[in-house]
Amino acid sequence: IDLNITNRCNIGCSHCLFAAGPEKDDNLSLGEIESVLEDGRKLGAEEVHISGGEPTVRRDLEKVLRIADSKGYFVRLQTNMWAFTPKMLPLIMETTDEVLTSLDGLEASHDLIRKPGSFQKTTSSIDRLLEVGIRVVVITAVQRKNYQDIPKLVEFVSNREVNAHFLFSITPLGRATQEDVVSVIEWEKLVEKLYETYKARDLSTDVVCELHHLRGDESFTFNGAECRLYTRNHAVVLPDGRVYPCSMFI
Repeated sequence: IDLNITNRCNIGCSHCLFAAGPEKDDNLSLGEIESVLEDGRKLGAEEVHISGGEPTVRRDLEKVLRIADSKGYFVRLQTNMWAFTPKMLPLIMETTDEVLTSLDGLEASHDLIRKPGSFQKTTSSIDRLLEVGIRVVVITAVQRKNYQDIPKLVEFVSNREVNAHFLFSITPLGRATQEDVVSVIEWEKLVEKLYETYKARDLSTDVVCELHHLRGDESFTFNGAECRLYTRNHAVVLPDGRVYPCSMFI
């Protein structure tokens, strides 16, 4: 379950699918969140991805995490790290199996897309989480503003021994525009270049480009990627209670 618990955000990225921002409201109450999590377990859901918006802007985030953990989910927390402090580490260690965060380019590009100072804030927070043994996954939204950064960014993330690095090409939804989107040819060239670079390297970081794993033991092809619509094992729950099989339907 992708559980988007708020549309509020303390950054407001230029490509945000949900057009989240500080002016948005929380829609799901804590009781409704608990009901969703309870129903999910009854239907066989095993993992919950707690996101937004930015989930750390909710004052009851601790309760949300503890409820999800108590119901036996594998709990992922997706956060931009802007509000992250060392005081949050015990809670995350107690309730959360994996933390997802974003690096959308090297420092200049990332801060342009997100917020000045956010690159340093995010990388230092990643280091703290890794130091205490928390699994960390980095997500990168590939777009015109950061396209040239990607090879060096993948190297930067891999050198930190982050558990996984997911890259995807943005879609012109929410605040993203068609002008922000890289062409199919550019995207495929980028992925092929990364594959040739990393296929023979023994990386501790699993580098994944829209379901294409770049490890050398994977057969690489742009055909046959598994879509969630076919697997039927995924649901996106929005802060207003709407449910979709994929965020592209929003």
